Amino acid sequence: MFMTKQEARNKWCCQARLESVRQVDRNVVVPCISDACMAWRWRKPKSQDEEMVGFCGMAGVPVWS
Repeated sequence: MFMTKQEARNKWCCQARLESVRQVDRNVVVPCISDACMAWRWRKPKSQDEEMVGFCGMAGVPVWS
């Protein structure tokens, strides 16, 4: 799913959460850090008017539409 970096920050990171479960508490939810993450991938805008969007590379490549 393509999303802006602000939208991504409202999602939780399944990779970070798995690590946190081992170390802290099962109720810990770590938010996505979007473009600060090495797995974040940007999609090239189709036009100059289009907002920059990206996706989590750990989740695989979304269907390009």
